[in-house]
Amino acid sequence: MPRPGRRPMRGLSSQLSDWEVEEALASVRAGDTIEAVAARYGISTKTLQRIIDRAGAREREEKGMAEARGQGDNALGRVNDYLFAELERLDTLDASDPDALRLEISRAKAVEGIAKATIDNANTILDVARLKAEYSGARVSVPKMLAG
Repeated sequence: MPRPGRRPMRGLSSQLSDWEVEEALASVRAGDTIEAVAARYGISTKTLQRIIDRAGAREREEKGMAEARGQGDNALGRVNDYLFAELERLDTLDASDPDALRLEISRAKAVEGIAKATIDNANTILDVARLKAEYSGARVSVPKMLAG
């Protein structure tokens, strides 16, 4: 079963169910050898190592997003974090697993679309601030979502 307060490690393996992935990761973290855990689940050590690598990338992504959320209201900074996390996930993806590849490409396209919409929104906010400054002659502060 997934650990409380965490989302399951979905999509990390086409050979193991989500709960088996969670159990395998917990076993390795508890000190079991990769060979023993792989044998227990009937998978190769190479496959288990890929699962561990993907889980690590996902955990780093979640940690980065949590840290970004704690850094105020900088939406563009969070978008940047999400984009780099997706790049890392794509980099650690096993290209020999067509289902995982299709799923991750679909996810990457969704992240790209949301990022474009966020950037378009930021550009609109910036345009409004420029117009306000230009026509009112007043000094306009940088909108929160644009401040670093």
